[in-house]
Amino acid sequence: MMNKPQGLVSSTDDPRTRTVIDLLQRQHLIYKPFPVGRLDKDTEGLLMISNDGKLAHELLSPKKV
Repeated sequence: MMNKPQGLVSSTDDPRTRTVIDLLQRQHLIYKPFPVGRLDKDTEGLLMISNDGKLAHELLSPKKV
């Protein structure tokens, strides 16, 4: 989990601006992390980072609500 600061996008890659993945230490990038869910660029708050696609789907799928 991460407290996403303002000014970063909730994405793994963006050619125009920094992403939340840019905040991670280099040694953690081997796990292929990605944000679970999205927060707007100018929003700050709790964001889950994972490399488990099945877990992310279970948490975000509207059919699971």
